[in-house]
Amino acid sequence: MEEWTATSIRALRMALRRSQEKFAEVLGASSKSVSNWERGSNPPGLNARDGLDRLLSEASPEQRKRFVVYLGSLQRRPSVGLQDSVKGQPEDVTSLTVALVSERTAAPATTGSSTERSRGTRPATDLVTVAELRQRVQELDARYDHHPSASLLPEGGRWLGQVAILRTAADSGRVQLALSAVEAEAATLMGQLVWDASQRRDHATARVYLGQAIDAARQVGDRTLESYALLRTSYVALYGEKDPHAGLDLATRAAETADGFSAMVASVALLHVAEAHALLDHERDCEQALADATTIGARIEAMDPALELLSAPQHDRIAGSCYLALGRRARAIATLEQAAATSKAGSKSRALVLANLALAHVRGHDLDGAVASLHRALDAVEANRGGGALTVLFQAGRELRPWLHGPQAQDVHDRLLSLVAA
Repeated sequence: MEEWTATSIRALRMALRRSQEKFAEVLGASSKSVSNWERGSNPPGLNARDGLDRLLSEASPEQRKRFVVYLGSLQRRPSVGLQDSVKGQPEDVTSLTVALVSERTAAPATTGSSTERSRGTRPATDLVTVAELRQRVQELDARYDHHPSASLLPEGGRWLGQVAILRTAADSGRVQLALSAVEAEAATLMGQLVWDASQRRDHATARVYLGQAIDAARQVGDRTLESYALLRTSYVALYGEKDPHAGLDLATRAAETADGFSAMVASVALLHVAEAHALLDHERDCEQALADATTIGARIEAMDPALELLSAPQHDRIAGSCYLALGRRARAIATLEQAAATSKAGSKSRALVLANLALAHVRGHDLDGAVASLHRALDAVEANRGGGALTVLFQAGRELRPWLHGPQAQDVHDRLLSLVAA
């Protein structure tokens, strides 16, 4: 291309359907650089321009077509209608909606009545726009487990806010239902992000978002999304509000709501039913819930609608936490070690496993095991800032105080203090 402008760079990224982060990776740049290019505050250098030329030349015919449409729509930003409805919204979100609607309405339909052709295909247009929005939410959700939640919050808020914007342009019941499904996913993610970023302290805001998700899921009749939001709410009760009775009720409701719709959600919900029983010192009920979770987990199929919402396996991670709560430290350590071996490196779930493992070693008066696990957990937490792992790590640090006179414990304690300062 003769000259890469802020508009043409944004149009290419949107045509390739890449987030700023993924687009930056392909170009060997930072997401901040891409953001600056698209704002026009810092033009791309020679290497970046060569990379942009290469991406455009390698684009498929469909991607090239989208690029031309997006470029045209962004250059002729409308002064009324949808543009007015998104006044004050972030530039990238606004551009996404304007470009997608323009792409579908630029050319009339080639089939159907003359009246339909003259009107274009507005309902289909909005459905395509909603599908793009849902893709953005899911892409953001996929980044949750390896990125600090605070860094994801602004984007999550933008996508959730976009639901209300799109409703002003929607004139179809099908589109409204599709928007409710996106709202359920985006609101659940926002509740998750807010709570994690606050290190599991802001229970009220998390519950507001999760309640919004439950209502939206019920509007569309999606039992999987409803049960998932209930499950996330049970986490707030169990681990934030320290109310195992409320957590037990919510996790049970999540399992019942998911029954027959998602074995994945039902299985994970039963694992948290087990942990609630463990926190209440109901050992027999805990073991029964763990067994039920295993049975239902064996029924998970490749087409389960929650496979993209929840990571698997989780049985050993939750079972290890159960045994720790019940005071069965040897079994907790063995189970958590197994969970650590199968967890993804750098993930928040792995950090939480290692933090619980450290706590189990501390309570077993095994200083060497505690220090080793704490260092492994700190390595993960320093990268992803997982609120759950941080909470457990600080608890382990407090229980490590009797050994602070030794160099091993002091070293870990210094790392914890540095983490707090950061």
